[in-house]
Amino acid sequence: LKAEHGRLDALWCIASVAGGDVKTVSDHILRGVTQLSQSLYGFYGFVSPDESVLTIHSWSGQAMTDCSMASKPEQFPVCQAGVWAEAIRRREPLILNGYSAAREGKRGLPDGHVLLTNLLVVPFLSNRRVTAVAAVANRARDYGQEDVTQITTFLASAQELVDRRRGEASLRLAQRVAQVGSWRWDI
Repeated sequence: LKAEHGRLDALWCIASVAGGDVKTVSDHILRGVTQLSQSLYGFYGFVSPDESVLTIHSWSGQAMTDCSMASKPEQFPVCQAGVWAEAIRRREPLILNGYSAAREGKRGLPDGHVLLTNLLVVPFLSNRRVTAVAAVANRARDYGQEDVTQITTFLASAQELVDRRRGEASLRLAQRVAQVGSWRWDI
C-alpha cells in the first residue's frame, strides 16, 4: 500500500505538469522513479527513433552534485555506451547488483563519475521501440523484479498522462481554429 501510495503521489505531480516543457515533465518523472525505488542517483531520457542515441533530459540533483566529470554530455550514442545501454540494445530491463564485479560489456566509469554500487536501467517501449529510459542507482539494498515492475508501470502511467494532456491540448487548439474559421468576416 505504501508503494502504491507513493506511485499515485508521483503520478499526481506529473499530471500537474503534463502539459509543460520536456525538461519539467522529465524532472518530475525522474523524481518519481528515484523516490519509488529509494535510489540515490538516476537519469531519465529519450531514445532517438532509430534507437541509436539516448538524450538525457533529467539527472538527479544528487548525481550532478556528486559527479565531478569535466563534461557531462547529454547525448550518448548507444553503440558506444557501456553496460547500461544493454537495456536499450536488448530491449529489456538491466539489473546490476554488485556493480563493481566484472561483467561483459562493462567499460568502466569516466574519470570523476560517481561510484556505482548497484544499477537498474528500465527501457520504456512504445509501438515496439524503445522511446525512453529511466535509470536508478545506489540504493541501500539490491534491485529486483519488483522494482522493474514498479518503474515500468509508473513510466507507462506517466506516458499515458502526458499523451492525454497533449491530446487534450491539440483538441482544444483544433476547436479554436474551427471556431475562428466559422466566423463570418464582413468588411
